[in-house]
Amino acid sequence: MIDIRDLKHLPVSIYDEGMIEAKDALRPFAWTEVFLREINRHPQQLILHIWPMAKTVILGMLDRQLPYIELAKLALQEKGYLPVVRNIGGLAVVADEGILNFSLIIP
Repeated sequence: MIDIRDLKHLPVSIYDEGMIEAKDALRPFAWTEVFLREINRHPQQLILHIWPMAKTVILGMLDRQLPYIELAKLALQEKGYLPVVRNIGGLAVVADEGILNFSLIIP
């Protein structure tokens, strides 16, 4: 187990995807799985994954359980947002220009 104070001594690998298009909206979550496996195999590192998106609402596990989630997704689409359901996390997060989405994966 790594003490939080030791993190400042670990090397950081940075992966910047640039602006993600709608057709690739699930790609950041696939990379998260890859990075989690990598950090488990090689725990003496940190991974910073930067993945900005435009006009997207990322829905989480708790959102999927809402009784009117399908209507909510339609409402988001009518407002010009792409609803994306991820397999981790809790509640909705807005992703748009000016918002920096990133994952810091630590051992």
